[in-house]
Amino acid sequence: MKRFNKLFIILLCCVGAMSVTSCLDSDDGYSLDPELVRQYYTQMRGSYYGGTGLYANKVYFYNDTITDKNNTSKTDSLSGYGLNGGVNYTTTLAGRDSVSFVLNGVSGRVLAKEIDGEQHKGLKEAIENAGNLQIKGQIAIYNIQGQVAYMYFYPMSVELKGLNYDGGTHDVTISFWYPGLGYYFMQDAHKVLQFPLVMASILVDGNETVKIYDGSSYDETAYRKALLSVQLCD
Repeated sequence: MKRFNKLFIILLCCVGAMSVTSCLDSDDGYSLDPELVRQYYTQMRGSYYGGTGLYANKVYFYNDTITDKNNTSKTDSLSGYGLNGGVNYTTTLAGRDSVSFVLNGVSGRVLAKEIDGEQHKGLKEAIENAGNLQIKGQIAIYNIQGQVAYMYFYPMSVELKGLNYDGGTHDVTISFWYPGLGYYFMQDAHKVLQFPLVMASILVDGNETVKIYDGSSYDETAYRKALLSVQLCD
């Protein structure tokens, strides 16, 4: 189905806010039936452990600079994804109801792939060796058309406290640009989520040490290096 091909051409709406704290206030002109939105959130909730073949949980990337040089498919497996059981109707996100999510099994080597291995060798290796990491955030539906829910994804920064490298202990933060524009739909009785994660920078002890993407550049190569396209299925 053509929806799966969209995974490789998802465009991120970079709005000049990194994944640290606040929300965005916007009005995109869509008027949604609140009950329909709640139905979709209810349908979406649960765990996404993936299947095989077309329905595997994967993160795709465009450049193969990660440790495993034999990874010609430029993908990495994800262990699972969870959507919370209830909608947050009291605190809205960008003026909409939202739900929280957690993405499990993101390998450190993928998140560290854009770090210069010569300039920041210790930092790169420390994140790579951190194992499978977790990304949390919020989802807000902004449109529903043709049984497809279009959503904003707001990932939180990944915090690695007390990371040991280069003879010291450091607090490392991996930040993302948001919101990412993603999809939810049903296909062959499978729930499918597709969305982008765009890495912004890596901070060490509160100081930006590696800038990955500035959020406003029209440099397609830089954007693709920062882009992680995620596909999750139940």
